[in-house]
This record gives sequence, C-alpha cells and structure tokens, in this order.
Amino acid sequence: MTLRTLRGPHAGALLLLALVVAFLMPWVYIPAAHAAGSSLRVTVFDDRVVDGVFSGNTSNKSGSRDGKRSDGFAYLHDASGAWIAGSSDASGDYYFPNVAAGAGTLYFAVDGPEVKSVVRDAATGAVLNQRTDVSFSGGTYIDPAGHQSPHSLDAGPRMAEASVSIGAGETKGEFAITGIQAVATVGLEGNSLKPVSGHADISFLSNGATIPARDDGSAKYRTNADVFFPATTMGITVKPVKGFHLVNVTAETTNGEINLKREGNTFTLQMEDLPFSVGFVEFRAVVREGTSASPTAASHAPVAVSESAAPTESTVPAPAPAPGAEVPAWLWPSVIGAVAVLLIAALFWLWLRNRTQQREEAARHAALPDITAFATPEQREVLQRKRAADGISPEDAVLPQGAAHAAPERPGPELSVAPASSAPGPREHRPRAPWKQSSSSSSQPSPPSKASPDGAHDSAPATGTLPVVRRSEQD
Repeated sequence: MTLRTLRGPHAGALLLLALVVAFLMPWVYIPAAHAAGSSLRVTVFDDRVVDGVFSGNTSNKSGSRDGKRSDGFAYLHDASGAWIAGSSDASGDYYFPNVAAGAGTLYFAVDGPEVKSVVRDAATGAVLNQRTDVSFSGGTYIDPAGHQSPHSLDAGPRMAEASVSIGAGETKGEFAITGIQAVATVGLEGNSLKPVSGHADISFLSNGATIPARDDGSAKYRTNADVFFPATTMGITVKPVKGFHLVNVTAETTNGEINLKREGNTFTLQMEDLPFSVGFVEFRAVVREGTSASPTAASHAPVAVSESAAPTESTVPAPAPAPGAEVPAWLWPSVIGAVAVLLIAALFWLWLRNRTQQREEAARHAALPDITAFATPEQREVLQRKRAADGISPEDAVLPQGAAHAAPERPGPELSVAPASSAPGPREHRPRAPWKQSSSSSSQPSPPSKASPDGAHDSAPATGTLPVVRRSEQD
C-alpha cells in the first residue's frame, strides 16, 4: 500500500487505529520502574531537635537542625518475599520503586557494632528493635531510576528493624535517631557535689515509662548501656530512704542547666530543649536528713532557658490533596505520548487528505481534451475565458507531451475539418464541373477560378466546410 492508494477507507482505518493506541497508551505504557504501582520512600534522620519528627528548618538550642542519613543502602523484605536494596535519591531519602503492596519489613543501618543510639518510628513513636543477623542472597538492587542489579547482604552490621505497610502509590516512613542517655547522682545538702550511695532510690522516665537505674559502684546511677531515651520527654523519680527528705533536683548538660517540671518527687524535661541529640543528661538530687516534708515547687529554682524556636512555615504540613486530584507521576509520560500520537495522526490525515484532493484535481484537469489546436482565435479566447472562470490555469490545461495535437474523439460540428494529405500522392479522380467539360456544343463560358496565394486555382468551397487547397494542373 502506497500513499497514492492510502485514501478513503484506508485513511479512516489508520486514524481509528491511532485513536485506539492513544486511548490504551496511558494504561499499557507504564515505566518499568513503577510497573507494580507501589513505592516506598524512607527518611532516616538524626533528630537533633529531639522532637521525634523531621523538623526541616527548625533548630535546636545550639542552632543545629535535623540531618538526613543517606549513605549506603536500606533493605526491604516485601510482601512477595523478595529482598530489595534501595539507595537515596536527590532528596536524601531511601527510595524503593517497583515493590509489592502489603506488609513488609524494612532494615537500615544504625551506629554499631554496639548500640549507640535509639531509633523511633515518627508515626507511631515505637522504638525499633536492632539486629546484627540480617542477611540474604539472591536479592535485587533497584536504584531510584528503576535500574536493577543483583545484590546480597552478609550478617554483621547493626540494623534497625521496622514493620511497614505498603499501599498503592507512594508510602512514606520517617525514623528518628537519637543517642541520649541519663546518669544521676545523690548528694547531701551542703555538700551536694559529692555523690553518696544508699540515701535514695532512683528510676528514670522515658515518655512516661519507668526505666530502672542501678548504682555503678561509684555512687552514680545509670541505666543499662544499651538504653537510650527517644523523644519526647525524659525524667527522674527520686524516693529518699527513711530519715531523709528530698530538697532539690537539677538537670545539666555540657551547655548548662535544663528547665525541669516537677510533680511530687518526679521531675521531667522536654527533650527538644536539649542542645544535642547524642550525649548524657546528668540529674543531681539533693537530700537532707530529717523527716521534714518534701520541698514545694517554690524551693525548686531551675535556671531559665530560652523557648524553643518557633516552627517556620516549612514545618507546617501542607493540606492533603483531594482524592483523585493528583495525577500519578508515572502517568504523565503516557499522557504526553498519547497526545503526541493523536496530534501526529491528525496532521498525517490532513496532509493525506490534501494530497488526495490535489491528485484528483490534477487527474480531472488532465482528462480534459486539448481542442484548441484546431480552434479559431475567437474560439480559443472564449475557451480561455471559460477555463479562467472555472479556476483552471493555462498550465493545468496542457496535455502530456505527445497528446497536444491529438484530434478530439468527438469534435463539435463547428470544428469539423476535412483533413488534407500530409504528402502528395496520386491525383484523385473527381468529376469535372459542367463548364470544364470539353464539349464543343457548350456555349456557357467557364467561370473564373479563384487564385490561391501560391498561384494555384481552386473551385468554390463546399458549404459548411473549410476550403480544400488544390494545386493547379500546371503543377
């Protein structure tokens, strides 16, 4: 099939095919990186503001901001049982394209090999378990662009373990890392800087939960080495032994004293008031011998500290888009491709239609016979005016070479001619006129013949026909 034959039903079928392809393209052409329709974006960050969420441009007391961890790999054991390794994209988040929807388990590296930090799920506040036995083979590394390669993992690195539920589209997760621990001492009033043992029972608080403390043998009370305090609050409960009562409790860091809130013998602080996300908070309790009542809130005079930095506009969550209002990012190339196919098909159809009309018009003009070769000047002028009125140019009226002098198949009576022989031949026998017969008895004189331009004579022309040129008998 050529362009000359691609017209009518053929052009319509081609346009219909283009419409079908354009309609199906957004649902058939899906980038390989998003073929499953689900993805996971994970933000792992050092929670320097110690508020349990990624705070963006908000700074802590020392001016530090939350920082994303984007080195190395994160690992996903998805709902299909596949092991997938992912790396960070341009935004600093670990990104897993082309993952199965459903329940999965996420692993990412934390400080190790010993426990040096605590990881908290920003959405639920749950503290994540840490493992060093995570390993697999036959896995797949998928970079943020969707390119794949084989991957495996050997046991050894310390990994935080989080349960994730992946839905359609993109699922997001945030995990805050802090390394805050606590230590406490008890001193006697008047010599509070000298720790003493056996004068009070100490326990710590982490978001309201009690964490036991023990005397390490140097009159300092600590938690186990692998216990860290996540955001949002931490504190201490002091219960003096019989014969002593509590005078005061303070909390200090390397940057100074921290404001405490007292409720009876319990003292708490907001962790976002801390100037760091990794380090120790030291509580110091002062007791006095005697049976006096516990000190009131007025006896507690903490050092005032500045208020936390107010959140900026960037920390205010944007309103969620209305359902169905957001077009998935992977669908845009398909939509653009479909529009391009429709546009190209429409342009091709218009060009083909115009080309077909031009060919048909040229064929119609070529079918007109050229009868001007034997027309009089007056007839040619009339024909030219008629063709000009029909919009036919003189060039379109010219027949192909070799057909310009062909006689019309059905000439009109006004153009009928008696063709003359192109070469001289034997003289045709024609009866002579009565006045030319050699009869001696005829008394009528012969009428004079008309002289032609070349000196030949001819008889009178026949009625309704053009004159026939004859040569004289002298020739």
